[in-house]
Amino acid sequence: MHTNESSQMTSNLSSASRVKHKIIFLGDQHVGKTCIIERFMYDVFDEKSHPTVGVDFLAKTLHVDDKTIRLQLWDTAGQERFRSLIPSYLRDATCAVIVFDVTNKESFSNTERWIKDYKDNRGAEAPCILVANKIDQKLQREISQEDGEKKAKSFEMNYYEISAKTGENVVNMFKSMALQLNPSDNIVSPTKQVNTKYKAK
Repeated sequence: MHTNESSQMTSNLSSASRVKHKIIFLGDQHVGKTCIIERFMYDVFDEKSHPTVGVDFLAKTLHVDDKTIRLQLWDTAGQERFRSLIPSYLRDATCAVIVFDVTNKESFSNTERWIKDYKDNRGAEAPCILVANKIDQKLQREISQEDGEKKAKSFEMNYYEISAKTGENVVNMFKSMALQLNPSDNIVSPTKQVNTKYKAK
């Protein structure tokens, strides 16, 4: 495991203003979890990105609405053989990002199992969001936005559609998620709900 920290904090910021969140990414192999994180961290996309082995994490600081929010982004392996390693990393997570590939129906169906795994380890009320990746592949798309929104609603989750390849909505998704997280008790604050649908600029 390696750690890479990208920080924009100034020395005069008090520790009280530095909010930290552990965000864990869950989903099948090849849905693009690593690519989403790399797009957010470095604004790059690697077509030849290799599957994560075990668990890895990166950290980045966001400045949103006069708030300094540090996100620890935990990237987990989607392969079944690494599944037993994941529960130990879930228990102190602030939020889970459940990712599926809109061109792969099986990855969409399996989100229910990933959600269950997270809540079984973190608690029934633990916050998580549902993320549809690869929306740039319009002709290959098998899961509609309506299908994604319906599933998210059934689990009382916020829903985002993004493309790690083009960068569409990736930063907006992270900012929206960060603003919704309550640092005092690790739940999504209902007073911080924002529109989760964005158009690419």
